[in-house]
Amino acid sequence: LVMEKMSEKCDGGLPEPSTETQLAKIYDEFVTSERHYLEHLDLVIRYFADPLLCSKILTQREVANIFGDLRSIRLVNQVLYDRLMAGLEIAEAFGDLIHFMKLYSAYGRNYSASQQLLLQLLEKNKQFRQFCEMQECLPVLKGLKLAALLITPIQRIPRYKLLLEQILKLLDNSSRQHLQISKLVQQIGALAETVDSCIEEFENSAKIIAVQNMLDGCAPKLVMPGRKLLKEGLLSKMSSSNSGFRHRMFWLFTDIILYAKPAMKKKNRYQCCCILPLRHCMIERILGRSMFRLICKDEVLLLHAEQYSVMDEWVVAIENAIRYLLECRRSLRKESSNSFPMHRQALKLHRSRSSFTEKLSSRKTQIPNDDPKPTKKRRSFVLSLLSKLGGRWSSRNRRQSGDDSLAEVETNNSRMTNSVSLFSTGSRLPLDNIAEETSSLDFENDLVIRVACFK
Repeated sequence: LVMEKMSEKCDGGLPEPSTETQLAKIYDEFVTSERHYLEHLDLVIRYFADPLLCSKILTQREVANIFGDLRSIRLVNQVLYDRLMAGLEIAEAFGDLIHFMKLYSAYGRNYSASQQLLLQLLEKNKQFRQFCEMQECLPVLKGLKLAALLITPIQRIPRYKLLLEQILKLLDNSSRQHLQISKLVQQIGALAETVDSCIEEFENSAKIIAVQNMLDGCAPKLVMPGRKLLKEGLLSKMSSSNSGFRHRMFWLFTDIILYAKPAMKKKNRYQCCCILPLRHCMIERILGRSMFRLICKDEVLLLHAEQYSVMDEWVVAIENAIRYLLECRRSLRKESSNSFPMHRQALKLHRSRSSFTEKLSSRKTQIPNDDPKPTKKRRSFVLSLLSKLGGRWSSRNRRQSGDDSLAEVETNNSRMTNSVSLFSTGSRLPLDNIAEETSSLDFENDLVIRVACFK
């Protein structure tokens, strides 16, 4: 009897919280998480971005490429936090701020390149690596690394969507708040999809770079726009002399299949053997065995897996990749891979040619940037020559070029004034001023945003 009474008290003593209580709890979580998010942005700007701008460790372009639009993102979220602290409803707090959330799309598109640049600089720039290690040891950072801080804007939009969906479940379908929150969920959801695709692209690029680092110098550059790594694993390949099966590492991409053999006396290193263009490949199953043929024009590979399920996964993955690639080619009419299989000797020749072309193109691009003075000298020489031949013609053109350059400078100054005025103010700025200052800006233009971000 005592146990029954205690169970009855336990069952009836904890009533379910009301809808208002649950909404208030979510609102408090919204405000608290927003405050912590702003603190993380402040850490990035105060202890990394600003000191790097004041020093000569990195160029301004490198700083802008790493940190993107964090300063403007922090400014918009400060307005959102102030509205939430003032007691506004979440739909009203977002209000017209949703248009400025496009900054997250720009940040997400730049995130993959930002992380790649960060890794390169940490590896090659000793002074930058020492700076990051010193800053990351500060007590205020609480053990947080720079890379972990830079991903917080990427994680914030999905967090918004999750909290808004929780609120939507508690509201009456016929209420005004339900209509406002549902519309806001759709807008935030579109941003979340963009950010998620950027994260997937970054993770895919990281995987391809890891594969590139495992291969020797004969392998071509694998990182290409639109290329994705679909599957990787060990398969046994029949040798060309039919002497038996030998283990080979295979990588299936969206447009090629690459296989390599283990390097001698080097762990987790491989020698690139051959690259097969996927659009010319065919698959043939061998019934009753965990084997299949991979045919690419005149190249025929007999492949074997230890388990039938592994073989089936590879066959299905390759068939789906071929089908998807052919559909894309029919719609885009674009070459996506080589026309013929390339073995090791051809890969060496292709790699040497591509490296020579890259060096030649880099020299061509460096020539006009290294010394702009010869251009000015040639221009002054031509003007002096024209002045001797005909003073009127040269003076008229000089005046016209001077007027054009003056007009161009005034246009650039006015544009920079509009950009800088948004980000050179204090930590808080009224939304009306933000809307007024950014009415002429295109948030899709990364150059304008990056220049304005760190002025």
